[in-house]
Amino acid sequence: MSTALQEAATLFGLRSGHLAVEYNDETLSALGRLYADEIETVAPSGALSIGGNCQGGS
Repeated sequence: MSTALQEAATLFGLRSGHLAVEYNDETLSALGRLYADEIETVAPSGALSIGGNCQGGS
C-alpha cells in the first residue's frame, strides 16, 4: 500500500491485540491509549485518515 500511495500519504501500521492479549476493559483501554500516543507521535496535527481490517472474519 505504501508503494501505491508514495508521497500522497504517510502509512503507519498498528497491530491489534488479537491473539496477543486477552480482551477486557483494561487491555482495550491500554491499547487505545497506546495507539493514540503512537499516532500523535507521527502525526501530531493536521488531517488524519484511519483505516482498518478484521483479522477475525472469515
